Amino acid sequence: MRNSRFVLIATATLALAAPTLSQAGSEYHDMGGEVGAVYHAGHVQATQSRATVLAELDSASKDGSLVLLQRSLPMAGKNAGPGKTRAEVEAEVLAARRDGTLELMQRNLPLPAKAMAR
Repeated sequence: MRNSRFVLIATATLALAAPTLSQAGSEYHDMGGEVGAVYHAGHVQATQSRATVLAELDSASKDGSLVLLQRSLPMAGKNAGPGKTRAEVEAEVLAARRDGTLELMQRNLPLPAKAMAR
């Protein structure tokens, strides 16, 4: 009885203390009340060197993506090369219809391994 009560109290204490312990290593700390959380820049762990960041910044300013990012505009996608012709797409649809994969795709059913290899 005494042992189970001790385990219960220890578990409850750990459950209440765990969130505060996990915040000790983060850059945001809960202040309670209306303040909410406070940011501590000194607790941030750098994952890249300063030289790497400056090189990426220089590259982004040269290719024009920095301006897009600063203005929260969408980035242009990479060109994957020429697309398929209408005849190629129609041939693929006919082949999928013949071997039954088109119906599986329309019903969101798993495709057989041979269809995935195409």
